Amino acid sequence: DERLNRDVNSINKELYKVNQNKGVDLSVDVRMLTEDGRNQIKEDLERVKRLGQSVSDVARKESIIITDTFNHIEDVQKDLDVQKAFNLKDGGNLVSILDDKNREKYTVNQRDEALNEYAQIYANIYGVTIESAKAVATKKNAGATYTNNDNTSSRISIDDNLNNGALAVSNTMGHEVAHVRQSQGQTRDRTQGVNKDTGKRLSEEYADTMGDYSSNGMQFSSSSYNNVNLNSNKATISIVRTNEDNLRLENNTAALVNDIKESNSSNGNIDNKIYHVPGTFASKKDVSTEFKNELSSLYKGEEMQIIANEKNNDIDLENNDADRQKLAAKITDQIIKDYISNPNEPIRLSGHSNGGNVNKIVTQILVERGYENIVDSIIYFATPVKEQYKTNNKVLKNSAQVINVFDKDDIVQPYLSRFSSDEMSLSGQTIENNNRVINIQFESPGVEVTDTTTGRKFLDYNNPIQDYTNIDGKEVINQIKKVITKNE
Repeated sequence: DERLNRDVNSINKELYKVNQNKGVDLSVDVRMLTEDGRNQIKEDLERVKRLGQSVSDVARKESIIITDTFNHIEDVQKDLDVQKAFNLKDGGNLVSILDDKNREKYTVNQRDEALNEYAQIYANIYGVTIESAKAVATKKNAGATYTNNDNTSSRISIDDNLNNGALAVSNTMGHEVAHVRQSQGQTRDRTQGVNKDTGKRLSEEYADTMGDYSSNGMQFSSSSYNNVNLNSNKATISIVRTNEDNLRLENNTAALVNDIKESNSSNGNIDNKIYHVPGTFASKKDVSTEFKNELSSLYKGEEMQIIANEKNNDIDLENNDADRQKLAAKITDQIIKDYISNPNEPIRLSGHSNGGNVNKIVTQILVERGYENIVDSIIYFATPVKEQYKTNNKVLKNSAQVINVFDKDDIVQPYLSRFSSDEMSLSGQTIENNNRVINIQFESPGVEVTDTTTGRKFLDYNNPIQDYTNIDGKEVINQIKKVITKNE
């Protein structure tokens, strides 16, 4: 077991005691007698040093706050676990591969294998999932990280031109893994609860901090366990790669570019999301599979994510403003997290009844936090139109479509809010004074009923309650498709 005891406050050592006649009690740490023992003493001192540094970070770094203290202390110690394990792996050969500054001894294929092994050690020790780590040749960024929409897996790219030597690689790898850990929830996501620019700055500061720990830990571990001072190994000639190496780098880089262009995710799929909010007193199970499939097909197969409060026996939304505000804040945090991970991915909002008003609040919060021109489309299904809930157009892309769907025979939509504790006025059905909104009157799907006299089954289109509950059904989606096609 290569994992270490990181309890630097309680280090028990086997000591050799010598009692002198003059009353002087000398204690000798017997570990000084062996190389392994001396290395252990060095490591203990390094861990104590890191303890002090990590505590100091809380005072010096804006991205590391008081509530992060204990987790940060542990994560800094884990970083040293990573560097030690990597240096001891394969007799130190993996470090030699990454430190081949002239690229004379090892191929890009071997470099990829070393990078991936390094990333997997990080993944195992920090408890995250890293699908792969490979060398690329972009000459733009030292490293890049892409995490899938579920925030369950990531892929790391390390630029082969901008990371020359094991210390540079370890700094970039530590930096990128810090982003992975934030995305996958292993540490606090610095982008949450703040505006866009602040979130990016804090996230980068934290990643830079952990990158520095990684490169320092790499140098310490290489010197202690492999007797190699990485700082002394300098490049002597320009990098000259074989055709095979160049081809592999080109393929790795093409895969990275394809990720950015098509999906920005580690699994190679187009994981675009539709953030759908069910209506008042509805739960996730009330959203039919048929509707989810139809709404997904409306945008060429994009994934539909239902976001809810998950409370009161799975009732998602109570009929009051406070509940809507809380749910809107939750959705906004999720959207920002996904947007930062995959900024080129379409963002689509959808809501039934007051779920639509939740999404109107979301547009306001996004703009307040500095996220403008990022939403691709919004659909409101039978959403009560209230003066207090308005779409903030600043959040919309120039090409965005906003569709408000209503049935004139629906009596629930205008009257629903009168039953809440904080709203007593009637609601409207159409959204006025907003030139970005298309108001569309539809006939909600009929309900199959049986005539009690004749036993004949027929579709009833005159049920005012069903006009509200069925407006988010398959037939309405098909009608919306015609409108979208007409306006494209």
